[in-house]
Amino acid sequence: MEGSKLLKYTKYIFTGLFFTCIFLFFALFYNDHLHFEEQTQLFLLTGDFFTSKINFPGGFSGWIGGFLTQFYYLSVVGPLIITVLLFGIQQVTLNILSSVNKNQLFFPLSFLPALNAALILCDEFYPLSGIVGYFIALLSGWLYISIDKNGKR
Repeated sequence: MEGSKLLKYTKYIFTGLFFTCIFLFFALFYNDHLHFEEQTQLFLLTGDFFTSKINFPGGFSGWIGGFLTQFYYLSVVGPLIITVLLFGIQQVTLNILSSVNKNQLFFPLSFLPALNAALILCDEFYPLSGIVGYFIALLSGWLYISIDKNGKR
């Protein structure tokens, strides 16, 4: 009976362990990097700043990424923001894979984009806006796939 419960909740256990490790890595081992990254960027909550950001390609994700990056100075909030974004990437990827093919063997593959994004964030020259843009693109793809009728697509 215990073995069947463990098998039933393996996905939840693995997902929880993976993202707990991601959070602990950014909170304990890489926190100084996040503080450095927050100090090297400027975010203004004005209309002129928004319009100047939105005029460039990828400007909306750049604006959202800059907004979220300003919270990196809080030691727990920065890793929490990164973990939530990576969790969203993993869940949307899992939903896209599940809608294309119901095979349960694709579950471990859903962690690859989130792991890749976590590794890329270790570079101080890669902004959080890249991850936000990737998440928005995945959400758009998932929304497109979830439309049932081809005429509405």
